Amino acid sequence: MCVTQYSAGIALYPKEITLEAFSIIITQMLGLSLGISYDDPKKCHCSGTICIMNPEAMQSSGVKTFSNCSLRDFEKFISNMGAKCLQNKPQMQRLPAAICGNGKVESGEICDCGTEEQCGPASCCNPKTCVLNQGSQCDSGLCCQDCKFLSAGSECRPIAHPDCDLPEFCNGSSGACDPDITIHNGRVCKSDFICYDGECHDRDARCESIFGKGSKNAPFACYEEIQSHGDRFGNCGRERGNYKMCTWNKLVCGRLVCTYPFRSPFRQDNVAVIYAYVRDVVCITLDYSLHGSVRDPMVVRNGSVCDVGRVCINGECVESRIPIGEFSNCSEKCNGNGVCTSKLNCHCSEGFQPPNCQSSGRETSVLFEKPGLIMERTFWKAEKNRWLLGFYIALPVLIITTVIAISWNRLKKRFTKEEESLSSESEGSSQTYTTRSISESSSYTDTVRSKSESSAQTYTSRSKSQESTQT
Repeated sequence: MCVTQYSAGIALYPKEITLEAFSIIITQMLGLSLGISYDDPKKCHCSGTICIMNPEAMQSSGVKTFSNCSLRDFEKFISNMGAKCLQNKPQMQRLPAAICGNGKVESGEICDCGTEEQCGPASCCNPKTCVLNQGSQCDSGLCCQDCKFLSAGSECRPIAHPDCDLPEFCNGSSGACDPDITIHNGRVCKSDFICYDGECHDRDARCESIFGKGSKNAPFACYEEIQSHGDRFGNCGRERGNYKMCTWNKLVCGRLVCTYPFRSPFRQDNVAVIYAYVRDVVCITLDYSLHGSVRDPMVVRNGSVCDVGRVCINGECVESRIPIGEFSNCSEKCNGNGVCTSKLNCHCSEGFQPPNCQSSGRETSVLFEKPGLIMERTFWKAEKNRWLLGFYIALPVLIITTVIAISWNRLKKRFTKEEESLSSESEGSSQTYTTRSISESSSYTDTVRSKSESSAQTYTSRSKSQESTQT
């Protein structure tokens, strides 16, 4: 119980066992952590049918108690040094009650803008109750404007450097800007430098920003001349109130030294200046005479290149693979279509989707390490909107197509019926014509026959007449 390496346990709750059986498992685990071992059923006894520390206890139901063996084991445990942490009762401290109007958001408060005078009439927070005024969604934060959340996708933190940092956006449901996410440490920037904590640590650019255009990072000889003194101008930090002298391999990781190509001296209020002329180069550095708790602006920043394949980290020149080692595997999982972020997620190139930058898509990042990642949530929301848009476009088209198909079907059936009707009428008229023809033909035949017969009779009568005359 009191040994940190062993004072933990894991119990799985499978669906096959009952809650009562699972409670026995938990109790036995707690017993083991208190020095109580499993019972030997032949030697250990209790008032119940079966004891708690019996290996088969979870298979029986009913009330169970610890055995005489368990009580003996626990007595030995608390009498030894192993239970010392149980006797060390901590001094409980009560949290002070929240005070509305002190400018600090405390337990039970949603906001606290201070006194009524400090809050002012346009405050989003009620200074008397420390809750938001009616209609207000927020009272502070980069994503809070006029007491309302900025819309999702509004940029709330611009990038510090285009090669090393990523912008942050509001999620539309909070007044706070999301945590600062950067591109992984060690990425090459400006060809010769590397990214560290979202910035490209270019010493030449720093010198130019301090002393003016034309000033650059000083050569090693200048660092050797100034940093080796171990005074307020050249040192590698402080130790017990005294300046630390830089060893040879740390000279360029102490304080920044620049070249000074100008003829007029450098002037700035409340700043001490030191010059050194080394190998035809005028070197310069400053001392701001700051208190020990204030960071010296001339300190060489982490990630500054100090040698080939080496960078400054906490005043030491170390191999660059050391600070970027943890990001190497992350970069591989981005499949060459993105870069790794400081949260070990992929920021995908345009046209690829997170998390592995393999499939195509419009969204580019998984930036936030929270349940339901915000950028992922935004991505799926956009994806959902695209599906809805497609659905709303396709639905009317489908309805129109269906109506046209049904109408065409009806017209087709109608035309078919008309064709069949016309065909029937045509066949009927044809049959009538044939019947008439046959009738006319038979009539004509009968007429011919009667004429023939008549002429035959006439001829016969004539013949008979002639014969009688001759006689």
